[in-house]
Amino acid sequence: MIRYYEDEENADHSVIHLMLNTDCDNHCMLCCNDQYDLSSVPVVTVEELNNAKTVLLTGGEPFKIPYFADFVQNLRGQYKNIENLYVYTSGYSMYHNVEQWNKNKVYTDIDGVNISPKGTNRERWAIQGMLGKNALDVFFHIFASMKSCRLILMDRKEKNDELLSTLNLQQFIDLGVRFDVEYRDWQNEFQPNGGVWRRLPILLN
Repeated sequence: MIRYYEDEENADHSVIHLMLNTDCDNHCMLCCNDQYDLSSVPVVTVEELNNAKTVLLTGGEPFKIPYFADFVQNLRGQYKNIENLYVYTSGYSMYHNVEQWNKNKVYTDIDGVNISPKGTNRERWAIQGMLGKNALDVFFHIFASMKSCRLILMDRKEKNDELLSTLNLQQFIDLGVRFDVEYRDWQNEFQPNGGVWRRLPILLN
């Protein structure tokens, strides 16, 4: 059943989950976007962005946007009131679009990423390439520059434990980067976790 989005009562409007696109690497059966009529998600306003403290960039998959780095730099440049800027990703496109992060070191404009692999082998391979014991140096510099990150795991425990055993999160924790591991279940009725859900007037697909 398709639902219509409404802000929760007393929602914190200083926290905005901002949908940039719907293009995605995955076709999840319980995709949160498929549960809603996306036209019911309000378009973000200049006033809301001027009053935002935390903005979480979502999709779709933000890292599939060819000019995502430019969008991030413009958002940060125009709305200096934003204290925290985070990105949600499944990991695959973040890994394969690393050249965006070398462009003007745009990763310094991002305060953290929330990585949520959806169980595919290619996503796990990408996460190992970014956070594993033999990860590429460029990703070390990316994550080491951030405030806090999350690895959100939604697969069977044994597969999650196997993945975690191949990663080296401690190296970032030792540098003062908060790196949380969170376990979640798929939701039949998804609701954004805190704040409000907004979208761009024209999605960047």
